[in-house]
Amino acid sequence: MRVTDNSSFYSVARQNSAFTLIEVIVALGIVGALMSTLLYTLQFHIDVASQQHDLAIATSLAHATLEEKLQEGVSEDASKDGTLDEDFNYKYDVSESIHEGLYEIRLIVTGRGQEVRLNAFYPR
Repeated sequence: MRVTDNSSFYSVARQNSAFTLIEVIVALGIVGALMSTLLYTLQFHIDVASQQHDLAIATSLAHATLEEKLQEGVSEDASKDGTLDEDFNYKYDVSESIHEGLYEIRLIVTGRGQEVRLNAFYPR
């Protein structure tokens, strides 16, 4: 019968039961890379949402301004620049259309890095 020393067996088992420093550093590196990718993606989508919000505001202002100008009445060769609010400006231009009996109305709204162009035809 052979007698073994159990103390060395338990000390080896105890040494292998924990993570090594290298394993912890690699795990933290992977988590850090994933977090930086997540934060970059989140910031990108926040920027896109902000641009879409600004574009929606510019489009809404353009439609409202065009409707207001049409209700005021259209005269040939009218041109006007103006401010819609603190961030948005517009340029309004009326000219003869290539289509007989119609005016061509062009409205450009700019602001916050966005530009919206609307064209409409109006009978003379």
